[in-house]
Amino acid sequence: AEAKEATSWLKDSKNEIVQLETYADKLKKNVGSLVQKLRKLRKQAAVTLATKVNANLRDLAMEYAEFDIAVEEHDKVRASGAETVSFTLRLPEQEPMPVNKTASGGELSRILLALQLSLGDDKLPGTIVFDEVEAGLGGRTALLAGYKLRDLAKRCRTILITHEATIAA
Repeated sequence: AEAKEATSWLKDSKNEIVQLETYADKLKKNVGSLVQKLRKLRKQAAVTLATKVNANLRDLAMEYAEFDIAVEEHDKVRASGAETVSFTLRLPEQEPMPVNKTASGGELSRILLALQLSLGDDKLPGTIVFDEVEAGLGGRTALLAGYKLRDLAKRCRTILITHEATIAA
């Protein structure tokens, strides 16, 4: 009786395997369609965000720099999607490079601030902590950063650790 039951299960499982393989093929085709839609949305969001970040960078005395978001497509789907997204920065007379390889400390601080300012209110965290965001900034640039921090503080709770009186004010 056990052998008959096991044999019956084996015969039925063959049909189940065929059904599951058919279903998996259908899902793979659907993934391809979804990947294309997600890629299009990511590229649109990248252009929108980069435009906003560049406007904020100009307000932070970085009018010489061009921030961009590169969306590199992959031929296979990974856990994070079918592309890699990276932030690049073009400085005068340079090719665009990853932000972390080309920006100085003061520029990184301003890029971080510009990114936060560029997000919609619904995308901002409840609290943002800045630890010496003014590092590498001075004079007019520190004052501009202070104004932008004040604007950000109106949109979400902002904790600022600083030694710069201009920034604290």
